[in-house]
Amino acid sequence: AYSYDHASDEAAMHPKPATAATRILVVDDNADAANTLAELLGIDGHDVITAYSGHEALARAADFQPRFVFLDIGLPDLTGYEVASRMRKIPGMETAVLIALTGYGQARDRELAMDAGFDEHVVKPIDFAKVTSLNLHTR
Repeated sequence: AYSYDHASDEAAMHPKPATAATRILVVDDNADAANTLAELLGIDGHDVITAYSGHEALARAADFQPRFVFLDIGLPDLTGYEVASRMRKIPGMETAVLIALTGYGQARDRELAMDAGFDEHVVKPIDFAKVTSLNLHTR
């Protein structure tokens, strides 16, 4: 006796989407800091790449199209503010979530970051609990 299972047929036609890894770009001229953050984010299941300068960050953003960018303000070639402003003009990067990484936590520093196009402002040293609270999987 063969019984037809309509529910499993329905599930086969509409599979649940697999949770795709979130693409993240970490930009910091301190390679150790960038690599450490990238490793921590990678452990959480994200697809992470790094860049160590502003120009490298812009090139990688255009190719990789990250959903999130952790961007150090103090870079050797361009400021993080300049990078954020230029990154917003890259096709496909208009809606990426840009997170400023900075040693400066004053209200004015936060304002400058928001004016440059950042969505979040994280003060160094990075509190990884704060990073994970940014909801990187669902935004």
